[in-house]
Amino acid sequence: MSFWSLPGPSSFVGRISRAVGMGRSVVVRLPCHCPKRLATELKRCFHDDMPLIEVSATQDERPVECLYNRLVTDGHPDLVRTASTLVRESSFGGQIIWLEGIDGALWKQWKGFLLEYEHASRSVPSSIQTHLLVPLRGEWSCLPLAETVGIEVLRWNGFVRPLDMLLLANDSLPDLRPGIGSELASSVAAQLAGWDPDLCTLLAALSLDDLVEPLNILREYGRSRGWDALATKDDLQLWASGAMQQFRSLDTLHPAYSAVKNEHLRIRQLLWEAELSVLMPYIERERQLLLTTYSTLLTVPWVDAYGRVIADVFDLEIGHIEYQLSRRPGITREQLRQIADLKEARNSLSHLEPVPKVVLSRIIASDSGRARSRTNSS
Repeated sequence: MSFWSLPGPSSFVGRISRAVGMGRSVVVRLPCHCPKRLATELKRCFHDDMPLIEVSATQDERPVECLYNRLVTDGHPDLVRTASTLVRESSFGGQIIWLEGIDGALWKQWKGFLLEYEHASRSVPSSIQTHLLVPLRGEWSCLPLAETVGIEVLRWNGFVRPLDMLLLANDSLPDLRPGIGSELASSVAAQLAGWDPDLCTLLAALSLDDLVEPLNILREYGRSRGWDALATKDDLQLWASGAMQQFRSLDTLHPAYSAVKNEHLRIRQLLWEAELSVLMPYIERERQLLLTTYSTLLTVPWVDAYGRVIADVFDLEIGHIEYQLSRRPGITREQLRQIADLKEARNSLSHLEPVPKVVLSRIIASDSGRARSRTNSS
């Protein structure tokens, strides 16, 4: 699965495509460690309409010379090369140019050229215009440029959604087996990765035992991106470094950045949220199954530990079921332990805590065993 084909990222590709379709060049502001292969996805997107050519800017050439030297095959050697002459060259028209390598040292020249080029492009028919896509990365992504009629500025920020990451995590699991274990692995990997597809893929390849103790993995990842040495608190600089994105409609710090800054509680909260989204519905399904299976052994009305009277058997909680069944003959120790694990997991999640690793492992093993039995019987 391509990251850029996911719903959120593909909407960013669509924004660029629509801007080009409206006759504009686009400056694309990207943070450090932005998801890879954006140019490849755009090339695929534009394939049926016009070719996308990748060109690298250099220190040794003026912008107009750079484009002439790489893209004009039939230009007159004595012609004074300007933006106005470039847009009229027959071999130059009807393309999309992805311009790599523009940094702070080159920006002053290219900024001026972009404005000249935008003005010159208005003089040629839209059907033969060539549009420039200019990615600015990292610290250079904050370089100033005012939008004009023919230039749109787009920033990679806020396009990734939680569902995108869940789909990517699920697709990246090395062994997708039926049962709660795979659901948990996908949920934890997606939650801990935030909006970062590289981290999501890395986490999804790990065992669930490693995923539920993620601090060291996240710290190592954060250090590999230099975030342990990042001292700024400025939101724009944090975004440019890749350590912040708008996610779930909030400016959010990357989980690996939080890990290298020893914000343990945030990592714990992310782990809790991932487990909560999968385990609470699972525990409720198991509770209803227990009520159906053991309906003849359960008693109502029932007075709980707080003095509340429960009149309907389907209102009994996991703890009530465990207590009553522990006093009935014919219930095995293994059955009671499985119910006790569900109760402990629910209690942990209700108290905003991740489920203890040993309890989580037993729940997954029990569920996997039943899933295998169902598969074999069918």
